[in-house]
Amino acid sequence: MKLKTYFNAALLCLAAGLLAACSDNNLTDGNKDKQGKEEVKGVHFEIDKPKLEGSSRAVVNEDGTTNAKTRTIIKHTIGNGADAYWSDDDKIWVRDKNGEWKQSISTEVYDEGRRATFILPGDDGDYNDNCAVSYVADIDMGTVGHYYTGDTGILHDPDDYNIVIGPATMIASEQNQTRVNDFSQAGKWGDCGIGVAKRVNGKFEFTLDHKSSYLCLLPRCENASLGANIELTNIRIEADTYLSSDILMFPTTGVLGMIGYLSGSWSSKYINATVNNFPLTNTTTSLETNACYFVVLPGTHDLTVTYTIKDKVTNVETTIKKPLGSVVCKAGEVTDITSNLTLPSQAYTNIQPTSGVPNAEEAAWYAELGDAHMVTLPASVVELNGHLENIAVKGIWLKKRAAIIRDNPALFVTDAAHNNFSSAYHGVMFSEWSWLPLPDPLVPGWDGIYSIKEGVPANLSDYFFLPALGGRNGLSVVGGYGTIGAYWTSSKHYNPDDYGSYTVPTPYSLYFNCTTKKIYLYDSSAFNAMVKKAFE
Repeated sequence: MKLKTYFNAALLCLAAGLLAACSDNNLTDGNKDKQGKEEVKGVHFEIDKPKLEGSSRAVVNEDGTTNAKTRTIIKHTIGNGADAYWSDDDKIWVRDKNGEWKQSISTEVYDEGRRATFILPGDDGDYNDNCAVSYVADIDMGTVGHYYTGDTGILHDPDDYNIVIGPATMIASEQNQTRVNDFSQAGKWGDCGIGVAKRVNGKFEFTLDHKSSYLCLLPRCENASLGANIELTNIRIEADTYLSSDILMFPTTGVLGMIGYLSGSWSSKYINATVNNFPLTNTTTSLETNACYFVVLPGTHDLTVTYTIKDKVTNVETTIKKPLGSVVCKAGEVTDITSNLTLPSQAYTNIQPTSGVPNAEEAAWYAELGDAHMVTLPASVVELNGHLENIAVKGIWLKKRAAIIRDNPALFVTDAAHNNFSSAYHGVMFSEWSWLPLPDPLVPGWDGIYSIKEGVPANLSDYFFLPALGGRNGLSVVGGYGTIGAYWTSSKHYNPDDYGSYTVPTPYSLYFNCTTKKIYLYDSSAFNAMVKKAFE
């Protein structure tokens, strides 16, 4: 079963123009060329609307907030629902005057699928006015207990296979996506609808009331460099309630119902979709780039969506989980869900820090007396220079300020002298050297470079942790991620750059290297710091 969905008004205008231009080629009234097609006799059931006119209740943002919308029946635009059009291999079921469900034997579509005529077997007297009409896809539901649906969407009596209960479908728990912005698989995944046919001038006219609900997922990546290198490979939607696989059927009353005692065995609280490497090159929401559609059971669901993305170059894959909270999914409505799949970037900004971070004196004390201990964290996926990388990040434990003061009474004798931790380092104030390179040695016997131990310190409550998030070289490329830590201080100096200028201030940084196992106060702009962070 093919279900064509048109979303772009411009394409519709183009189609209209082409139809007008081809009026001499037997395309009258939007029909395909039907010359030579044998006439099928039977009873005509006509529908003058698209297969689905799905309004949109809301746009659900990634933070779980919603933007309420009014009902608007148009081609799909975000927040405004979607129309799905008929194709000539669609079928309907009609309940005849004997209570038996009959399947259509021929289908004609008009206006590029906006209207359709279905021919049912028999003659006009075989169907009552206001007879029930249902639409279900031709899907093989297999054997469900004693119920067998075959490939025609028909449910049989569990005790007597010869008795047909009526049309039925199942919401699929696997809804794989092969094309972006494509709603054509809705029937295969469990779309269904029911209506009543009224007799008008020797034929029957009907409309459908759809009983499934629909989601349109709209991911984006606001990091353009990363978005150019990653693709979407899988989507998993989970809920606290059933989303899929209930058997939905059309009882003789013409109202959709569920066979409740099968729900526990055949229902699922998730829907999974393998996605055919959809692009994530859009920094803003874009239907045309990567919209993904799903059919779900109507109801109020506490939803969590997990996206799997993969780097085309590094082949590193990771998942991004988006809890949405409570989402109301109404029958016949499309709920748009936006998601920002931007990973935290190891981006560098050449900030000249002024507050909220240690000054140079404090950083120097941390380097000398912080008793640095190095550890390696479990590997994790991060964005690095526009790619996904799986890196085991190292880092150091450093002794807290209070512990340094406590453990060095000769340097910090009185409460008043504690201020030396922030205002002087061994009697030296770095502001005095802001226009000159630091003297070497700064104090007698001092080279400013200290060793880093391995392992976790015993009294961990006296320490805080700094991960090795790397630094930037002169070309602003991240280097040393996972092994180097370069943390800005709030103190600036004016060492000459490569051109001998003293006009560009450069903050000092606390620098450590987990490969060489060294830590010191850094006063050169050759390797810029990455992180502006309050240490403790």
